[in-house]
Amino acid sequence: MVEGSPSQPRRAPSGVRADRSEHAMAIPRRVVRGVASLGALPLVAALAVVAAAQPAPVQVHILRGPGGTLYVVQGDTSWTLAPGDISADQEGALNPIGEIDEVLPDQLFVPSAPTPTAPPAPSATQQLAATPIPQPTVAGTWVGRLDQTAGGSFTITLTVQVSGGNATGTWRATTLDGQSWIVRNLVGTFSNNVLQVRHTTTADQSPGSSGWCPPNNAVDTLTLSQNRLDGTQDGACGSGVVHLTKAPS
Repeated sequence: MVEGSPSQPRRAPSGVRADRSEHAMAIPRRVVRGVASLGALPLVAALAVVAAAQPAPVQVHILRGPGGTLYVVQGDTSWTLAPGDISADQEGALNPIGEIDEVLPDQLFVPSAPTPTAPPAPSATQQLAATPIPQPTVAGTWVGRLDQTAGGSFTITLTVQVSGGNATGTWRATTLDGQSWIVRNLVGTFSNNVLQVRHTTTADQSPGSSGWCPPNNAVDTLTLSQNRLDGTQDGACGSGVVHLTKAPS
């Protein structure tokens, strides 16, 4: 049959078939690469948005005008620059680490940590309010007088010790002329600024005091107010008024 007639299909050479097969396989690979490129576009766009959201700092320039004037220029703002002077010794103490050409580096503008400020000194009123006021104490030595109601006065020296509300001590009464005296032991309590003690035994006495009242007949009730003890003494031999002040320690 004649080549090209309708009853005879036309064959392509075997080489041509092989080329078509290669082209048929190459098309899908290009499609895959194209699809992969389309998938990367959102990531590239996201990175571009992040970069755009972080504006670059406006650079600071040191510039010299035609007349020699120095300027500090940042964007549309400028200042004239008047350098200070240093001595030769100060210049020799400098520690250069490099050279700056026109543009000041960004690290020069990192804000430093604020210097902590000391709190203001308290006023005199605040200091007075913060200063603890020493509370009066009955412990110690007291000196003063006993004036008896029936007549007669004595110089008194009272020594007191206090522990847990219990009070002990000694009571020395001396006539005003200093010729006779007696020392008695005390026992009692101290509560709510009130000292109440009973005279128990005689610790010592002068020869001229042998006829004085027995010790266990007297009770002293004294109220503490600042550096004073004021109150009364009551006993079978009479009563009296007591006024004492704290002796210097």
